[in-house]
Amino acid sequence: MEDSGGGLDRASDGGNNRERSGGNRGVGPGRHEAGGADLPSHEGDRDRRGVVCKLGGSLLDWPGLPRLLDQLLERSRATGLVLVVGGGATADLVRHWDALFQLGEERAHWLALESLELNERLVTHLRPIFRPVRSGPQATAALHEGVPAIICSSCFVRWGEKQPAAPPLPHAWRVTTDSIAAWVAHLLGGCELVLLKSLDLPAGLSWPDAARTGLVDDYFPEAAAGLRQVSWLNARAEPWTEISWPGEAAG
Repeated sequence: MEDSGGGLDRASDGGNNRERSGGNRGVGPGRHEAGGADLPSHEGDRDRRGVVCKLGGSLLDWPGLPRLLDQLLERSRATGLVLVVGGGATADLVRHWDALFQLGEERAHWLALESLELNERLVTHLRPIFRPVRSGPQATAALHEGVPAIICSSCFVRWGEKQPAAPPLPHAWRVTTDSIAAWVAHLLGGCELVLLKSLDLPAGLSWPDAARTGLVDDYFPEAAAGLRQVSWLNARAEPWTEISWPGEAAG
C-alpha cells in the first residue's frame, strides 16, 4: 500500500488521538516563537524552491483548518508553498478494507493514494487558490508563478517513480504521507519540509525514536535523510511554534 499513501496517516495522523494531546508548548532551543495567531514566515531563510508542508490528516476535521490554510498562504507568499495532504479517516477506511478483504500491500497502496483525492479536494474547495499539480514540472511552474500548489499524490507518485533519480518509495503500510511529503521535497530539489501536526514534538526526539513511537511513519527517517531542513508545527496549539527538527537530535 503505498505505504506512503496507504497508511497515510495511521501512525501520525489518521484517526489517532495521540496527535490531539498537547505537550510542551514553551519556546526553547530550536523553537521559534510564532507570535499570536501568525505562523512564522522565515522569509529570509527560504528561497523560491518553496516549502513542502505536510498537512496532517488529523487536521482535516478541525474547525480551525480554514484559518490554518490562510496562515500557510500568508506565510509562504515570498517563498512558495507545496502542500501534501494527509490521509486521516479516508486512509483508515482503506486500511480497514485491506484487513477485511486481504487486498495486499500493493493494491492497498494505490487505493490509499487514490483515496487522498477526496482530502485534496476538500482543501481546494475551502481555498480554491491552491493549484493541483501532478508532476515536478507542474509544481515548479506553480512556484515560479507564485501560485500555491497542492500535490495530487496518486498522480505525482506515478510520475515521480518514473524519474531516474527518484529515491525509493516502498509500497507498504510503513509509508504514509509523512514519507511521501519528504519524498516530494527531494524530488523538488531537497527543499524544506514542515510537518503540520496536532500535537507537540517531545524535546530531543530523533526521527527514529519518533517513528518507533508512531509520531511519524516507520520509513520517515530514511525518506527525510538529506533534506536541508525539517520542521514540526503543532497547528492546534496557540501561540503557534515551529520547531526545527534535525534528524540526528538525541533523545
